[in-house]
Amino acid sequence: MHPLLRPRRREYDEVESLAMEHEEEFACEIPDYDDMIEFEQFLGEVKTAAVLKAWIDEVSENDLLERFSVEPGDRYSAILNAEWLLYASQELAKVLGIVGYTKHLSQLTERVRHGVKAELLPLVKLRGIGRVRARMLYNAGLRTVESLKRAPISRLAGVPLIGVKLARLIKEQVGGVVEEEEWRRLEELEAEQKALTTFIEEEPGEDKEIN
Repeated sequence: MHPLLRPRRREYDEVESLAMEHEEEFACEIPDYDDMIEFEQFLGEVKTAAVLKAWIDEVSENDLLERFSVEPGDRYSAILNAEWLLYASQELAKVLGIVGYTKHLSQLTERVRHGVKAELLPLVKLRGIGRVRARMLYNAGLRTVESLKRAPISRLAGVPLIGVKLARLIKEQVGGVVEEEEWRRLEELEAEQKALTTFIEEEPGEDKEIN
């Protein structure tokens, strides 16, 4: 898979140890250390796999940068390439009649696309919900579309990083009955938040105490 995320010199020992740890999982033998060109190519493949594994395990973008020295653009390219390879593998499995792999490959493709563990896949399919907000919802006990459908909209709005507007958007997508009184309270809260935002933006030069 190109372009590879090649390890820096200081990362060689760590990446090599990772390769040895998973030696039995490789489809080919580890190249001879004496052939440095081929060996460095192999280490780049191992590092790329390690970054993608960390990505789908929900390691934060900042931690990915600090741990692997991978810039966002390089990570994005690796994700796109991995998506393509997984999709191609899925189609090839269908052609070869290896149906037992297609479901797993389909799920893995979605995990790579969104950078999440499998448990968050139902949530990241919603418009406006990425990996961070999906984890917030999941940790708040809102783990399925059905639980979002049943939850009071005020509960959704109270989840960190969700707020009133996104709670409304979620409800519009998942459906469910929202009582008229709850809509009224939500609209009042939305108006209060909008007024507070306007108040702050209109006087940027003055210090204000917000109660």
